[in-house]
Amino acid sequence: MKDLVKGLIRLWQPHCGLGALRLLESASGIHEVGWGSTAAAVRQVFPTTMLDLTINIYDVCNIFASDMRDVIKDMGRQASPKDRMPDIWVADSGPDVPDRVVMDFVEAVVAAFNVIT
Repeated sequence: MKDLVKGLIRLWQPHCGLGALRLLESASGIHEVGWGSTAAAVRQVFPTTMLDLTINIYDVCNIFASDMRDVIKDMGRQASPKDRMPDIWVADSGPDVPDRVVMDFVEAVVAAFNVIT
C-alpha cells in the first residue's frame, strides 16, 4: 500500500498531492481530479470511483475558448466512462468572471460530454 500511495502522489502536481491521500481514504465516493492531475492514471487505479473534474478559473480566463474545449475534452476522455464522471466544474469562480468566459466554459463542457463515452 505504501508503494501505491507514493505512486499516486507522483501522479499529481505538487499542489494536488493532498488530493491523492484524500482519494485513498475512500475509493467509493466522489473525488475531485484537477487539470494538473493525470486523470487517466487515477481512473486506472480507481475504475469505478466517481470523479469530478476541476479546472481553476485563472486557467479558464487565460486560454482561448478553442483551447479550453480541447483541454476539457482531454480531461473527460482520460476520466471516462461518462457515467463515472458526473461533473466538470471551475474552482474559485466569482462574480468578476466575464459572462463570455462562463459561456465558453459551459459550451466546452457540453462539447466534451457529447464526445466522451
